[in-house]
Amino acid sequence: MSITFKIAELLDLLVFHSPKPPYWIEIKTNNPTCVYYFGHFDSPLAAKLMEKGYIDDLIDEGAIVVSVKIKRCEPEQLTIIKAKKNTEE
Repeated sequence: MSITFKIAELLDLLVFHSPKPPYWIEIKTNNPTCVYYFGHFDSPLAAKLMEKGYIDDLIDEGAIVVSVKIKRCEPEQLTIIKAKKNTEE
């Protein structure tokens, strides 16, 4: 394999194939109202295999799991606490 071919492969990888973000498990809960991100994972299967453990831990802590998604992203925060709405007026 020639050095020219190796350079072309490297340029192709760097310029034309931007890396995709890893997979994360996003779990939304009530009590507390939060969004949690667990990860990162190289594949959706790896995330799926770990998902139940994270859900069980949150339930053990008293959280009510509202939704669970496996998605490609780069979360800025791993735990996002939502402010409670004031229902008294």
